[in-house]
Amino acid sequence: MLVVNKDAYVSNDPRITCVVGDATDLSTYADNAFDLVHSNSVIEHVGSWQNMQSMANEARRLAPVYYVQAPNYGFPYEFHTCMIGFHWLPKPVRRLLMRNFACGHYPRARNAAEAAAYVDDANSMTGRQMRALFSDAEIRREKFLGLTKSWMAIKEK
Repeated sequence: MLVVNKDAYVSNDPRITCVVGDATDLSTYADNAFDLVHSNSVIEHVGSWQNMQSMANEARRLAPVYYVQAPNYGFPYEFHTCMIGFHWLPKPVRRLLMRNFACGHYPRARNAAEAAAYVDDANSMTGRQMRALFSDAEIRREKFLGLTKSWMAIKEK
């Protein structure tokens, strides 16, 4: 098993190889080099829509079967900041909050650039976006209390 992460990670399990990499460019691996690609809450962290497209392309290229999950933009709770409705606020308001408070998994931003980076770090996705990125997959809803919490793009053989 191969784990790709942007930060160095070490596994104590000899069956797991960990590498530092970029999910939007895994060109060091051949087409269909793996049996399965699994990604849980990564695609919302790669940045721009173009980067999301690149990651989706890599998932499809690297394996005939994939499972990609992302949080739903329409779900009221924002998991990264641990706040209700944070992701629906205008970006300047989110940046201001980040400058003045620690928000969930993010410490209080030390300056405007860091606040902007925190706000841009996580971009929840709509079902339409998931369908656009993974048109060859079945898009399933993961529900919590009747609301769609996240989207799952599942491609089976």
